[in-house]
Amino acid sequence: MALPPTGYTHRGDFLAEMKNNILLAIFEEASDTRTPHKKTSNSVIQEYKSTVEYYDKMEGPLFEPISIQNAILKQELSADVKTFLSEEWKKLNEKGQHQCPFVKDEIRCSQTFSNPSQMLKHYQNLHTSTTQFQCKVCNANFYERAAANDHVMVKHMFLKPYQCKECDESFSVKRSLLHHQATVHLVPPKGSIIYTENKSNKKLAWFVFSREKSEGGALKTQIYMIIWFDKVTRKVMGISFEYTSLKDVKIAAEKLRKKNIRAAEILAEGITANSYGCSYVDEINNGWDFDPNDAVPMEMYGDDGH
Repeated sequence: MALPPTGYTHRGDFLAEMKNNILLAIFEEASDTRTPHKKTSNSVIQEYKSTVEYYDKMEGPLFEPISIQNAILKQELSADVKTFLSEEWKKLNEKGQHQCPFVKDEIRCSQTFSNPSQMLKHYQNLHTSTTQFQCKVCNANFYERAAANDHVMVKHMFLKPYQCKECDESFSVKRSLLHHQATVHLVPPKGSIIYTENKSNKKLAWFVFSREKSEGGALKTQIYMIIWFDKVTRKVMGISFEYTSLKDVKIAAEKLRKKNIRAAEILAEGITANSYGCSYVDEINNGWDFDPNDAVPMEMYGDDGH
């Protein structure tokens, strides 16, 4: 979602623009089918309720959209508390102890620190009810600035800050990006043997893979093997080799199988089917099949960009 202007002077225009952005964000999240646990529209609306209320309560004369600069409150310990804790830490440090000064029931905190700033951060986050960072919109608390930034960008600015470098997909949380990269994009280990095809003379060339040699968005592929068997006798009938840009060859094989089975069904109905990726219709019609779970990665990788 594109970022809105940095400031408004007309309250009506401001609220209309912000609420339109909220509605678009609700629709997008409620329509997202990539996650295994799809949210209902009502649950998504409840998540954005605090954002709507924050904008409704905002006073002029300048109305600013939520940002990580204006929506995060850094909460500090008082100067007296900082001074006291620092002095106590120094006393312990002089005795060869680098521990946190916090004591409860005559038991001292066992955490040690090399400098007072680390100790103060630890003390505030662990031994007080006030964390270092708080979201002004919904009052959520965070120990780290990075976590507070992510929260505001995702929950109140409706951004997806984690973008895949291999494609245009963006994600609101880092774990979704990591899952996407691990299951969708094939990145061969450094040192793997790579094949490339010169389409003009049909020759293959080989080189050792390194990230530096595969810049520019070239498609990386891997070869895998499927094992054909007779559906009635279960006798092995043959093998075929395919290639995919997916990391999991079982997922690739499942897609291949479904596409060929569907193509065979369409042809049986007398309809001309798109043959792309459906080169095994004859095998399917002859009563052959393969189990995607038995697909075997050949540990051979390709790069169409050379």
